[in-house]
Amino acid sequence: MINKVSSVSGLNNVAKTNFSFNVKQNAPLTCSQNMHFASLPLGNIYGAKINFSGKRSTCVKRTPTQELYLQASKRVKPKVDKWTLEHLYYGVNHPEKKWIGGVEPKELLNRSLADSINSILTLQYGENMPNKIPSNIKTPNYGNNWGRHANYIEINNRALGEMHGDRTNSSILGAIKLLPLIPPSHDKWANCLLISQLYPNIWGDGWNNNGENSIYGIKLEFERASDNIGWVKIGNKVFTPEEQIKAFNDLAHLRGFKTSFRMLISEDQIKLGDSGQFRWNNPDHVEAFIIACCKGIELGFDGIFFDSLKHVGGYDWGHYAGVGAVPSYDQMAYILAEIRKRTGRSDISFSGEKAEGDSMRYKNMGVTAGASQMSANSVDEVKNSAHSQAWCQDFAWGPVVSDDNDEGMICYSDRLNKINSSLFGYDNTKEKLPSFMQMHDLFPLNYSTNTHDLMMENRNFSTDGTPKSHYDNLFASGAVEKKYRNQVGEKFAWAYNHNPD
Repeated sequence: MINKVSSVSGLNNVAKTNFSFNVKQNAPLTCSQNMHFASLPLGNIYGAKINFSGKRSTCVKRTPTQELYLQASKRVKPKVDKWTLEHLYYGVNHPEKKWIGGVEPKELLNRSLADSINSILTLQYGENMPNKIPSNIKTPNYGNNWGRHANYIEINNRALGEMHGDRTNSSILGAIKLLPLIPPSHDKWANCLLISQLYPNIWGDGWNNNGENSIYGIKLEFERASDNIGWVKIGNKVFTPEEQIKAFNDLAHLRGFKTSFRMLISEDQIKLGDSGQFRWNNPDHVEAFIIACCKGIELGFDGIFFDSLKHVGGYDWGHYAGVGAVPSYDQMAYILAEIRKRTGRSDISFSGEKAEGDSMRYKNMGVTAGASQMSANSVDEVKNSAHSQAWCQDFAWGPVVSDDNDEGMICYSDRLNKINSSLFGYDNTKEKLPSFMQMHDLFPLNYSTNTHDLMMENRNFSTDGTPKSHYDNLFASGAVEKKYRNQVGEKFAWAYNHNPD
C-alpha cells in the first residue's frame, strides 16, 4: 500500500442514524437540491415506494431488484436477451457455467440497465424465464469457510460510474452491467466480487478529475454510502444507494458470485463526518466502525477486505505504508467477532492485504483469507503452498495476480501465468488457496491509466462529455487485449473441469 492519503485532523461526534444521501437524476443537481433530498426519509427498502411526504404509499411491495427491473424495463416478467444467447461462453465440459465472451467491456457498459438485467437472468434461466425476478435471492452456499478458497476479483465501481461533466454517479449500476462478463464460480469454490468503494472518500466524493479524491480515505458519516453511487432516478422512481447496492448483491448472487467490499483501518485515513478525526483508542469510534461494517453486510455483502490488515497490532511495522495507527490485535479480533455476532452471519469472509505467514495469528483473529506476497509465477510453488496450508481450513493466504497498488507494469503473459497458478494451483479442491486479482487482470484498462491511478484519482476518459465516451475509452480495445481477454476466458473455462478430489 503506497501513496495513500495525507493525515487529517479534527473531532466530531459519531452519529448513528440511517444513510443520508445526495440525489442524482438525469444530470447533477444543485447544492440546494442535494440538501433538500438528503433530508428526506428513506422508507423501507424492501417495502413501499419512497415518497417525499414521509408517508408510505399503498403500492405492491417489491424488492429493490424487482423494482429496479420494473422501472428500467416497464416489465415484471423478465425477457430472454437474444444478444446474450449470441455471445455465450461455456466452461469446458460444464455447459451450465455460462458468461459473455468475445466482446469488449464497453459493449456491456453501454447497454441499457434493462438489457443488462435481462442478460443476467438469461444466463441464469436461459429460455425458461420465471414470471418475475425471485423475491428471495439467497447468497450461494459454499459453507461457512468459503472465503478460505475463493478467488477475489476487485471491481473498481467508481471507475464504472456515469461521468456527467465533472460529476460521477451510478457506479453500482455500472458494476451490475459488468456482471455478465465475469466468469461464474466453480462448483467447489466461489468467485467473490470485491467492490472498491462503498463509503464516501474524504475529498472529492462524487467528482472526477479534481486531483485529490483517493479511495484510500473514507468518511463514516451516518454510515452514508458514496456519492459515486448516489440517488438515481430510473423511470418514475428515485433509487437510493441502499436499494442499488441491494440489487447489485441480489443479481451477483443470482449469477453465483459471493460479494465483498473494501474497508480501511489506518486511523488517519478515516474521518467521522466532515471534520471528526477517527481514533482507535476512542470506544465510540470503534463502535462507529463496527456499525459501518455491519451496515455493508446487512445490505447483502458476504465479506469485507481490510486494507493493511497484516499490520494489526503493529506487526511488521517497518513495512507499513498507511497513515496513522491501526487497531490492536485484541481490538481487531473483537471487531470481527462483533460483526459476525451482530449480523447473525457465521459465513462472513474477512480477508486482508498481505495477511500471511503465521496462520494461527490470523485464524485466532477471525480472518479467513490473506493476500500473500508469494510468487504466483509458478503453479508448482502455489501447489506446494496449498499442500503446506491444508491443515487449516479456517484461514489461508494465497497468490496475488495483481493488487490495488498495481501500476500496470506486469506484462500480459505474466498476468495470464499468475491467473493460471491461481486457478490450477492445487491437487485437491480442499487444499485450494484463496487468490486475489483486479478488474484489470480480466479486462485490461486504457494504456494511460492503471489500477493504482484509479484508486488514487477518479478519472473521466470521455472525449465529448458523455458517459458513453467514458465507457468507450476506459478499457483498452486493441487486438492484443482482445486476444488476452480470450485467453483469460479459456483459463476460467478449463478451471471448471479441474476438479481433483
